[in-house]
This record gives sequence, structure tokens and C-alpha cells, in this order.
Amino acid sequence: MNRSIFYHSPLMYKLMLWVVHGRHLKERYQTIAERVAEGESVLEPLCGPALLPKYLPASVSYAGFDLNQNFIRSAKR
Repeated sequence: MNRSIFYHSPLMYKLMLWVVHGRHLKERYQTIAERVAEGESVLEPLCGPALLPKYLPASVSYAGFDLNQNFIRSAKR
């Protein structure tokens, strides 16, 4: 399967996100996290290397999935 270079590794993906969103990247994830209440559950399809959980309250149950095995391995760490 041909895919963009940005999907070859979690590092390249994160770099691409930073290039696209720049200084607003952190704000983007904080805005999403603010919409999730304590104790709720979040399912994130195509989560990439799963960056969102870092911004969620500890009481939130998070599950993400992706097809990219490199992203899955990175997210598990």
C-alpha cells in the first residue's frame, strides 16, 4: 500500500501535526479534552499514536484504535 511518508512513523506523524497546526496543536487537544467530563468514556477511531489521552482527566476511560501497527506499538508505550 502506498501511503504518505507521514504515516511511516509516529515521529513523522507528530511532526506533520506540528507543521499543520503549529503553536495551536496543544490548544487543539486541550479543547477536545475540555469537552469530556470526569468519568466519561472516549473512543477515538484512527487515533494515530494516541496523543489525546495525555490531555484527558485521569478518571476518563480511553480507547483508541488505528490500522497502523507502528502507531499502535507507540500508543501502547
